[in-house]
Amino acid sequence: MRKENKLYHFGVLAILICILGMGASYAQCPTITSFTPASGPVNTVVTITGNNFQSGPGITSAQINGVTVTDFTIITNTEAQVTIPATATNGTITLASSACSGASGSSFTVLASDCNVVAPTEIYISELYDHNPGSYGVIELYNPTNSTIVFNGQYVLERYGDIGDAAPTPGYTLILTGSVAAHSTYLVSSWGTGEQGCNVTVSGNLGGGINGNDEFKLRKNGAVIDISRAPTYAWYSVIRKPNATAPSASYIAGDWNTSPQNGQSCSDLGSHTTTVAAPTTITTQPQDAAVCQDGQAQFSVVISNTVGFSYQWKMLNAAGMWVDVTNGAGYSGATTATLTVDPASADFDGSQYYCQISSTGCTLLTNAAQLVIIPQPEVTIAITEPTCTTPTGSITITPVVGEGLTYQINGGPFQASPTFAGLDPGDYILTIQGPGGCPPVNMDVTIDGTPAAPAVATVTTVQPTCAIPTGTITITAPTETGMTYSLNNGPFQPETTFGGLTPGVYTVTVKNAGGCTSVTGNININAVPAGPAVATVTTIDPTCTTLTGTITVTAPAGAGITYALDGGPFQDGNSFAGLAPGTYSITVKNAAGCTSVHTNIVINPAPNAPAQAAVTTVQPTCSVLTGSITVTAPIETGMTYSLNGGPFQTETTFDTLAAGTYTITVKNANGCTSVSGNIFIDPAPIVPDAAIATTMQPTCTTPTGSITVTAPVGSGLTYSINGGAFQSETLFDDLIPGTYTITVKNADGCTSVSNNIVIDAVPNAPAPAAITTVQPTCVVTTGAITIIAPVGTGLTYALNGGAFQAETTFATLAPGTYTISVKNADGCTSVNSIIINPVPNAPAPATATTLQPTCVNPFGSINVTSPVGAGLTYSLNGGAFQTETTFGNLIPGTYTVTVKNADGCTSVSNNIFINTVPNAPDLATVTPIQPTCATPAGSLNITAPVGTGYTYSLNGGAFQTETAFGGLAPGTYTITVKNADGCTSVSNNIVINAVPNGPATATATTIQPTCAVPTGSITVTAPTETGMTYSLNGGAFQTATTFAGLAPANYTITVKNADGCTSVSAPITLSPLPAGPQVTGTQGCRDTSFGKNYVLEGLPLDNSFDIATSDFEWKDEQGIVVGSNENTFNVSQYVDSNGIEATDFPLQFRVTVTTATGCESMYTFTVEASFCTIPRGISPNNDMKNDNFDITGLQARKLAIFNRYGKEVYTRNDYKDEWYGQADNGDELPTGTYFYVIETPADSYTGWVYINRQVN
Repeated sequence: MRKENKLYHFGVLAILICILGMGASYAQCPTITSFTPASGPVNTVVTITGNNFQSGPGITSAQINGVTVTDFTIITNTEAQVTIPATATNGTITLASSACSGASGSSFTVLASDCNVVAPTEIYISELYDHNPGSYGVIELYNPTNSTIVFNGQYVLERYGDIGDAAPTPGYTLILTGSVAAHSTYLVSSWGTGEQGCNVTVSGNLGGGINGNDEFKLRKNGAVIDISRAPTYAWYSVIRKPNATAPSASYIAGDWNTSPQNGQSCSDLGSHTTTVAAPTTITTQPQDAAVCQDGQAQFSVVISNTVGFSYQWKMLNAAGMWVDVTNGAGYSGATTATLTVDPASADFDGSQYYCQISSTGCTLLTNAAQLVIIPQPEVTIAITEPTCTTPTGSITITPVVGEGLTYQINGGPFQASPTFAGLDPGDYILTIQGPGGCPPVNMDVTIDGTPAAPAVATVTTVQPTCAIPTGTITITAPTETGMTYSLNNGPFQPETTFGGLTPGVYTVTVKNAGGCTSVTGNININAVPAGPAVATVTTIDPTCTTLTGTITVTAPAGAGITYALDGGPFQDGNSFAGLAPGTYSITVKNAAGCTSVHTNIVINPAPNAPAQAAVTTVQPTCSVLTGSITVTAPIETGMTYSLNGGPFQTETTFDTLAAGTYTITVKNANGCTSVSGNIFIDPAPIVPDAAIATTMQPTCTTPTGSITVTAPVGSGLTYSINGGAFQSETLFDDLIPGTYTITVKNADGCTSVSNNIVIDAVPNAPAPAAITTVQPTCVVTTGAITIIAPVGTGLTYALNGGAFQAETTFATLAPGTYTISVKNADGCTSVNSIIINPVPNAPAPATATTLQPTCVNPFGSINVTSPVGAGLTYSLNGGAFQTETTFGNLIPGTYTVTVKNADGCTSVSNNIFINTVPNAPDLATVTPIQPTCATPAGSLNITAPVGTGYTYSLNGGAFQTETAFGGLAPGTYTITVKNADGCTSVSNNIVINAVPNGPATATATTIQPTCAVPTGSITVTAPTETGMTYSLNGGAFQTATTFAGLAPANYTITVKNADGCTSVSAPITLSPLPAGPQVTGTQGCRDTSFGKNYVLEGLPLDNSFDIATSDFEWKDEQGIVVGSNENTFNVSQYVDSNGIEATDFPLQFRVTVTTATGCESMYTFTVEASFCTIPRGISPNNDMKNDNFDITGLQARKLAIFNRYGKEVYTRNDYKDEWYGQADNGDELPTGTYFYVIETPADSYTGWVYINRQVN
């Protein structure tokens, strides 16, 4: 019946394959129901829940918004994890198998840094210059953009007399005209009186000078866009830094370089550079950390520029939300570059972190980092106690917490196997080591004594030596009467000693009178000790400084190794020092006393030192003040030389040496040195001091002079004038006027030359007076006479023959004619005459007409209409005088005109006013009406300013009084407003949007029909914006995104947006009902926690179902449920629990598999036998109990039986239970102990079996 069912399923499958032409897919598509967190930075681990992650072919790839995720893990059929890659963008998460895929219903948001540096887009003040002296200053503006900026009356520069003033200083408001090219400057002077401080070209003038504590504001359309400030003192240069924030409506002091007072410079005017700082970046990301439970974990971040940044670490909480980490509860450093978790308890396992690093205008987000807590291992222990037949116990460990555990018992080697078998009774320390180098866990375990079995033999060993190459094992306990002993399962003997043993591993079995045995652990007979290897040595030969050598043994080395030199005493140290040149030998001796000898080890003789240096010297002279030393020997190749212990050189000469004592060190190629005796460089000869002299100058009576040398004087000194012959006298007389030098020569022939000595010219009579006059003016009605030459010491002056005076000026003189007499110190005089003019008349005050500013020309002008004529000049507000009667380019303000005639007399006009520039209208406020599907053109409605006198232009077209512009195609527009004064303003760009598009084609996820739910559903995942409605196969529209209860078929989704536009999806397929699971099975003996048991296992055929998500129900052949929830069934336990005898076999069991989709299938097992434990004995007496050696469950390929002498007596291939104690020839084997070798497909087994032919 069961075989027929199986054939039926295969037949149906074959028919379906033929009908569908292999085109149908039996894969179960993955579906994603949710994921957490909903957002996170790169490297965030996202946990996904859904279904069919392991069903069918399984998940083969993952994506986020189309970007492949290389790091993903399928945990169960309903749970998976993906790690967000560096290239990911916001979007849905997709899991795909080789046949189909499933996408999330919502998008994951990738959190990213926002730290872009934006280049300036507006002009700004780049420099202030204040000149000293005078009232001259310059304000420099800079255009940092890539385009020319045309001012169009929008930009105004203002100067405030003091920082913080509410209004600009009158006369210090300038409307900028013209334009400024890209990356160019625009200079504005502020010049009243005095010199022009810098030779630069300006484009406008702001008032009459600037000062300390000034504030400058740049406005655009009335709003302040930039501010600069002068220092508290005058005469400065203030320059904006290239990396400054500019323009800035608030003053930032750190953005400016300010010179000290009087440190102003013209050199930077007209040029300015700006740099856009590179954005701050993360140079070191925090890394994932795996730490031992209760250890310390740290996450660190490094950024390229820390100035102005703050740190805040974030963590993912249990609700899937990123929240701030706060210090405490295991955290520290939450607002620093390093977050510390200490202690990292098990509760922190799987936690995720990232750091948010913030400054003004910049937010950096690090990658996420995961914290893995390596848990402290937790296990349960099952102990199998010794029995009489199995005299050892075992420990079986089952991990509860921890993976990859290894185990150690009593300090032995670690092993991955969770079982320690063959353990003698006693106390054991079980050590459990987890991964990652974490501290192990120790547990005390006791193996009870073997019941009624002898104690395990206590033995002593005699190990092999060099003289006796075999060992001995002697049992010291137990040694009671009746005890016998076996070595390595050999024959038992009453003697307690086993001698003549070759090196190897042995066990001793103790058997008491009752036949119970105990077996020792391994007893090692060591290998015969070997002699040591011949010594490997290194030598250090003698040198010039160390005349003895050293021998060091590099191998062999270690415990028990000693060394002897030339047959001397042995030592532990491996080095022999202080050795004279010669030949040596090294003897090595190990702990066993064996030796080896290394001969002919040579210590070379010490090298020789070079001869002392022989030298020649050149001594200093008057002309060359330094000396030199030259080495003449030794000068062979390889020699180098050092002066006074300085650096060595290959050259033999040391020159430019000051007077002193020197030594020469010679070093040869071996590094040996010799030092010369003292070598002397004499002092240079002394130069005489330059001559000091007194002079006798010519007078009117004596027309020649003389020079007398006053120092140096003395024996051996001679003197020369102007390079002439030397004389011993110190006086040179009869000298004509001129310049002289005195040369002094001493007895060594060294000379010195004096500074120039001047013999003055013979004094003359004074020249007639050269005179300047100050004539009477309108203000000062008297004149003055000033002598400008000759002037100087000894000259005096007289007016009109009056008394002489030293002063050169005669003031308060009435108009008339005067004479001036000059007398010098010699009493000589000269006379000159001069006239003081009558008092001149002042001109009449100016009358003038004005031309006021307009919208087109923001400057006014003043034209003087009288007085006019030859000799008249004019000054505006006290500025420079000019002959022209017109003053133009005047900004609004109050002015006066000063008239000056040819005589320098002036008059000042009344105040003359230049009115303010008419205001431009406000920028247009515009309401756009955007195109719609029904009306594809837009319109603009102006809401302000409106009223009488206003007209409007679109994109520079004709002006109109109407405030609406309709029928506009999509594009960018500007509105120009013109008022009654003709002034205009231009709006910012106004965008008419493109005609709205239809919605995007629907993307959707499906839930396919299952065995449990035979209908499917379709859910629209995009577009899902507000206003969207959806129709299935052209049906009624709905706002819900899901269509459920759908039969298998092809469907289309129509999406309609709020504008009524629609789009239709490609066909979406709901597949036919899934096929049921196909079940197969395996059976045989397996290791279990109960020992070796016979186990059945239900398995999928061709991956037709997922074991982890399927249910299993086991029934016996009567239909009684005997197991569930596992794909395995333990027949051995069933047999033991139900008293099943060998005669009850074969047994049948049926497993029913129910998949997650509700589909079912069955598989039947037939069990011929379930015996898995290898028998320790048989009693072939035909009582049907233990008659044969039954190992059916092992699936043995071969059985071989050996007697106690190692002779094979029975063998059979594909063995089950055929041996009942017979030899290969069929003869009965006698009662006794035999040994078996069993070969299975997976392993081989050895042991003993006892034949008992006694009849009870």
